[in-house]
Amino acid sequence: MSASPPPPPDGAPAGEGAAGGETAVVTMLGCPKCAAPLPVPAGRVRFLSCDHCGATVRLRRSHGRITAKRVRRLGRRVEGLSRAVRRMRIEEKLADLDDRWNRRRATLIDGWDERGKPQLPDRKLAVALTAVGAAAALYGAATSLLGGLFPFSLTFWGGLVVLAVGVPKWVRAERFRRGRENYRQARAALERRLSGSPSARDDTRHDARHDKARDDGPTGASR
Repeated sequence: MSASPPPPPDGAPAGEGAAGGETAVVTMLGCPKCAAPLPVPAGRVRFLSCDHCGATVRLRRSHGRITAKRVRRLGRRVEGLSRAVRRMRIEEKLADLDDRWNRRRATLIDGWDERGKPQLPDRKLAVALTAVGAAAALYGAATSLLGGLFPFSLTFWGGLVVLAVGVPKWVRAERFRRGRENYRQARAALERRLSGSPSARDDTRHDARHDKARDDGPTGASR
């Protein structure tokens, strides 16, 4: 049979003599939000968190009485700070996405004009060059074989030269098109995540109005 713990000294709050290192409970209050039991520990504790609903509660002591009041302003401040952090992270991802696409775009464009605007790959021209080169090479090979000419005629070799120009331009134009589509989709997804806050909606509308200017600018993000 185990011995019971000695009674607390005179003047000590109820529960001060609890053994085992557990927090002594002075009284039980009701949560101001959900009315669940809210144990108040001993000591000068000013704030508690409800285990049932998660509300932050402020304790007030007056004339030996303890009252609990829900802290709404603190919750709103924490929520606003959390939104600001999420927005900052998304904006960092947007900046990183723009930077990576700018560097990728620089390897796929045909160059820059005298006004500093990028010369985008012309897919239609590349397809036309490839078609003309292939047709000329096939025609030159056919006529050379039928006429017994060797080496093949100049038409054949000219077609091969046009193919050597058209095929790489076509491949580069396709890579540019797919890269730009992927970039636009990724940026639109991040902008939708930003649109959760009112200020973000204004920024998104502002970005949409300036998409064309950013596309044509020498350093702006190409869309």
